[in-house]
Amino acid sequence: MEIRAVPSEYGSRMVNRTVIHVDDDRGMRELTRRALGKADKNVDYLGTDSGSKGLRWIEESREPARLVLLMDLHMPEMSGFDILTSLAERHLLGRFPVIMLSSSEHDEDRERGLALGATRFCIKPMDFKNLVDVMKQNMSISV
Repeated sequence: MEIRAVPSEYGSRMVNRTVIHVDDDRGMRELTRRALGKADKNVDYLGTDSGSKGLRWIEESREPARLVLLMDLHMPEMSGFDILTSLAERHLLGRFPVIMLSSSEHDEDRERGLALGATRFCIKPMDFKNLVDVMKQNMSISV
């Protein structure tokens, strides 16, 4: 199931970033879509519960430097670790920020995510204001 919040990056408005959000929690995807609307109006949001679909969107991107990947750690199809490994195998890591969101408070998960190439590891649940702040900070990052 996917959420596409805006027409596309090829519309008449100027898009600064495209956020690809992979999370099996539909409520989290909706909260993130709303937080992005508060953080920056010039953002294209693509949300899905499928890691393989998220990877496909990244590979199809015409401008990977404008991407931000936001993803859950524990998901049924592919974990966040699996997605990071796949991005590394495809030589796509380091071209855009990767933010992991997880309910896991285990130091090993955070350390592993960062070691595999995540830019940031955030603990869920996040309130709306904190999520807006995280998105503002990471949408301005140049990797």
